[in-house]
Amino acid sequence: MQRTVQGKRPPAGTSSANQTALQPPKAPAAAITGPCNGQLVPRQITVTGRLIGSLPPDRHLWLAVSPHDAPGWWWPQEGEVKIPTDGIWRASARAE
Repeated sequence: MQRTVQGKRPPAGTSSANQTALQPPKAPAAAITGPCNGQLVPRQITVTGRLIGSLPPDRHLWLAVSPHDAPGWWWPQEGEVKIPTDGIWRASARAE
């Protein structure tokens, strides 16, 4: 079995279909859509976002906040973020 090594040219005669089949799946990513980065918010808010890609069953999405008055400190919020089938999620966040 031939494998395509990233950054190297595939062997001669390898079709693009074979190259695609050999690529590893892309990792999922989570994007926060609100509030905006750097926006001042109250201590308790609802954060919205979307999942890009598919989250494997053994992986979980958690939300953590870093309050403006404590930069560099991160607080995980209660429970994992539940992601609906459309990938658009909402979670409550509170900075203590």
